[in-house]
Amino acid sequence: MRRNPVIILGVPIDCFTMDETLRYIFHLMESYALDKKSRLVCTVNTDFIANTLSWNLKKVNHPELLEILRKADLVTADGMPIVWTSKFLGPALPHRVTGSDLLPELSERAARQNKSMYFLGGNPGSAKAASAILEERYPGLTIAGWESPFVHIQGKELADADENDEAIVKRINDSKPDILFIGFGNPKQEIWFERNRHRLQVPVSIGIGGTFDFITGNIARAPVWMRDAGLEWLFRFSQDPRRLWKRYLVDFLKFGFLLWPSVISYRYAKAVAPHDYLKRCKSRVSYKYMTRGRQEVFSVTLPGIVDRETAAKVESIIPKRPVAHLIIDFTDTAFIDSAGLGFLMKLMVNWNAAGYDSFLVGLNPSMKKCMVYNRLHDLCSGRQFVSADDVLEHLEKNGAAHGHRIEIEEENGMSSIRISGIFKPAGIPLNDIRTLASLVRSRACTVDLSSVTSINSSGVIFLLKLKSFLKALDKSFKVTGATGSVEQVLKKTNTHRLF
Repeated sequence: MRRNPVIILGVPIDCFTMDETLRYIFHLMESYALDKKSRLVCTVNTDFIANTLSWNLKKVNHPELLEILRKADLVTADGMPIVWTSKFLGPALPHRVTGSDLLPELSERAARQNKSMYFLGGNPGSAKAASAILEERYPGLTIAGWESPFVHIQGKELADADENDEAIVKRINDSKPDILFIGFGNPKQEIWFERNRHRLQVPVSIGIGGTFDFITGNIARAPVWMRDAGLEWLFRFSQDPRRLWKRYLVDFLKFGFLLWPSVISYRYAKAVAPHDYLKRCKSRVSYKYMTRGRQEVFSVTLPGIVDRETAAKVESIIPKRPVAHLIIDFTDTAFIDSAGLGFLMKLMVNWNAAGYDSFLVGLNPSMKKCMVYNRLHDLCSGRQFVSADDVLEHLEKNGAAHGHRIEIEEENGMSSIRISGIFKPAGIPLNDIRTLASLVRSRACTVDLSSVTSINSSGVIFLLKLKSFLKALDKSFKVTGATGSVEQVLKKTNTHRLF
């Protein structure tokens, strides 16, 4: 099966029905047998998007969560407002696929196909109770295990999070489930998975929020007619108005405020773009390889209109496996819809995952506005160039933007640790951190993050561990130079004051 995501305010949502979603999840399980790569499924609603984005068009409220959603292996629309929104930006999503519907559907198929599950999270006792109900409802279903631990994604407790996670992951891996359902709620469930992805031995993990409580009946679900009408939020609000009024008010106001620029931009572009001319005269897709020194790039020129049809044409000619850096040329492009943007994001994420950079050239003013209004400005920042020659010159001078470097400098009785690049370590190498701390000679140490382009929770935990080791050596510790998304991640993890 092939993913065809559409972009809703910077987040890719897959255009799958429930049946297609189920088949794709089983396809992901089969893929695990080949590459042993743990995969993530996210169920996204308006609360997700409101939490992720900032009121400012060019800023992101939660950079780490946004990146996780963009590189997730499947993202479903958990809410009718997402489905309705898709109709105003390009191809409509067929229907919503919620976590609370996905769990029982997968339980039924898992029972038939001898697949096991593990339930993680939820309120104390809810995972165990939900497993008993589903095992009774679907004979033959195997629940490999359940637990409701309290995990941390913020504050000073992050310093011990890696050790606590290790014990949880070991119990999960020892039970050998095929599917892990994570019920910590957003963004905790997604961040917990991402920082443990490298050691989880589970084919597919799915974030399902409070679904265990729906299964047990601790929280009542709305009638089917209210769910189909997009009024489930109203039913839930009526059950607990004191707790939910602020969340729903902020979510609806923020989602609506952020949405209208992308809708107006799309409708205007669709009205003024000469579609017949663009399809007739600028429909050709061209590509070529270019080299300069040791740098190799694959350049693809997009057609005048980039929608689902033309995106499929582009996808058919580009390499299935990235073998060089990628240049996406927008010189001929005058119109792009949500499906075209979804293809563009999928392309860039896949190239990045393979260790190659992607760059955009030839963006005219209307295309640049389109990127901003659709909340893709951060994806394009630092990647926009006038021509392919400029990209090659940039690569020759700066190299690829992957990985990080750590350097120690000693000057005037002060030690400085300079970290540069993308600081997202897979796992927390305690021996390396301890060695790094031992190399600091001065009593005072500064960690300079001014050259760090992005960081995640694992990077933050690395810094907390370093601070702890330095303190044990009676040395002070201070972080400087954090700006932009790096500063925002420190704020979202509530660690900026600890440094």
